[in-house]
Amino acid sequence: RDVRLLRHMIIMFSIFIGGWTPLYLLLAIENAFYIHPILLSCFTIWCELALLCDIIDLYLYNHELRKYLQTIFSRCMPKINQT
Repeated sequence: RDVRLLRHMIIMFSIFIGGWTPLYLLLAIENAFYIHPILLSCFTIWCELALLCDIIDLYLYNHELRKYLQTIFSRCMPKINQT
């Protein structure tokens, strides 16, 4: 179980580093070179996608949270359908 948890932590850390490193490098060299604003926007979207992947990964990995959110969602759905 510990090896599985360690592997999961390494994957999440890799996604985080892979998502944020390009933007930080781009901002570090921004003063020395001209950086097109579209490139900056693309790297910002890449960071947001990496964050979304981490959130989805945590949701899929945490079974208790998944069951809790499914229970809450199933309770709210009849209320939404009745209105």
